[in-house]
Amino acid sequence: MADHLGLDAARRRPRLLLLAALLSLALWGLIFWGLAWLVGQGV
Repeated sequence: MADHLGLDAARRRPRLLLLAALLSLALWGLIFWGLAWLVGQGV
């Protein structure tokens, strides 16, 4: 049973890492887009 749970967790972890990477990438994209917009407004 423990082996099965370990395999399940190992199978699920890459998906969580990928999701976290995509979320952080989207967040940084929004931040940079917001900064670029602010600079555009200031000029």
